Amino acid sequence: MASNAAASRSSSRFSLIVFDLDGTLVDSRRDLAESINVVLASYGCRTHSEEAIGRMVGDGASTLVARAFEASSVEQPPDALQRFLDVYNSRLLRHTRPYPGVPELLDALAQRVPLAVLTNKPLAATNAVLDGLHLSKYFDGRVLGGDGPLPRKPDPAGLAHLIAEAKVTAHDVLMVGDSVVDWQTARAIGVSVCLVRYGFGFDSFPREQLTPLDLVIDEPRDLLSLMERSGAPLAREKSDRPRVLLVDDYSDAREMYREYLMLTGFEVVEAANGMEALDRAVETEPDIILMDLSLPVMDGWEATRRLKADARTARIPVVAITGHVSFGMSEGAQRAGCDAFVTKPCLPEDLVTQIRRLLDRRKWQR
Repeated sequence: MASNAAASRSSSRFSLIVFDLDGTLVDSRRDLAESINVVLASYGCRTHSEEAIGRMVGDGASTLVARAFEASSVEQPPDALQRFLDVYNSRLLRHTRPYPGVPELLDALAQRVPLAVLTNKPLAATNAVLDGLHLSKYFDGRVLGGDGPLPRKPDPAGLAHLIAEAKVTAHDVLMVGDSVVDWQTARAIGVSVCLVRYGFGFDSFPREQLTPLDLVIDEPRDLLSLMERSGAPLAREKSDRPRVLLVDDYSDAREMYREYLMLTGFEVVEAANGMEALDRAVETEPDIILMDLSLPVMDGWEATRRLKADARTARIPVVAITGHVSFGMSEGAQRAGCDAFVTKPCLPEDLVTQIRRLLDRRKWQR
């Protein structure tokens, strides 16, 4: 589901949509990681996980190579960059594929608004990927790589060039990317930005820098839904069903509660850790939050404290749910800002009763 950024803009207001490539349109992480590791191994250096290398991507090939050698605690050899380019160019499409839903998204968008690509990947490799995956047809030559005369992102010169070529203004442009580099590029010249949570660059995005003006989507089709809503509020559409944010790191537990909540008339959005809960609470504006206290990344205690400290989410009731009960835990949850405390195992019907009680109380307080 999309966040509430740029909520007043409709598809007709965007006269150009500019996409990043790696981590946004295509999942190239494995090919990049394997290529870097081949080069590192050829010099006898320690290799890295695919996830770790994914977090190094975004600032161009030279920076990627430099970061990989730095992470291996080895000085970069003079010919390492060229060796990487040779290896990577020989395997560009071994595993790289469009993210699910991307071709359908581009097919729909290209019928109503010009599309472009702005990437720090070298142009030849960019075109080889786009051609090989049958995506070039959507961009009509509006593709800028990172090895041309213009500086690479986050310098906005390439984005400004695409805007000037399209004869539109920054106000009418949306940039779609997965990393802080894309976000900085768009923000530098006042372009609206949409970040894709599914991209590997989003893993290292500093969430605290996001603002209500930033879109965040979970999958490509969410962008199409955003366009089709033609300016309707993105975070919260009118609905008779109360919205519940369900926060639990166990998928089985989420599935059980989700099905029962939906069956009993609630709309459900989900998060699997405390940090994600903060994002989803701002994006989706739930009526109530069910918060497991034992969560990865950020636990439910800290997530609740931050929710209650943020004016945008402070008034949302939080129900603490935990299977680890100890003396004083209920009081501790209350001090953290929780409005109710429920112990596991909890029957779904009992949880619904608690939810309705809190929602009724909130309605009365208004």
